[in-house]
Amino acid sequence: MSYDMELRADTLYHRARCDVCGKTAENVIENTCLFPDADEADETATSNGWQVWLNESTGIIRHRCDDHWIADCAKCGKHEEGAVTLFNEWLLDDTPEGLCPQCAHDDECTAVGKDGGR
Repeated sequence: MSYDMELRADTLYHRARCDVCGKTAENVIENTCLFPDADEADETATSNGWQVWLNESTGIIRHRCDDHWIADCAKCGKHEEGAVTLFNEWLLDDTPEGLCPQCAHDDECTAVGKDGGR
């Protein structure tokens, strides 16, 4: 699981942690990285440019910070890893599956990204 959890005053708090480097997603405005529910921790991570997705084979929520994104092209199978800026031409939402630049520009291809890319 890519959360740290901490019990404080009978409340379990969640902190999203990058699966690769261990960095935590922080809400700069509230100056915290601990949240009373996992959804709020995930929303903070996503707003910080992180990938957050459910690994359907394990049932575990995964987190990747903006330095450690991954992507797999749903059409050709190309795999990339790196900083979020590497994926500017990909059609992705904040999950690893999308379309690489070559397949995204293929006339026969249909886009799978929710936001039309980054």
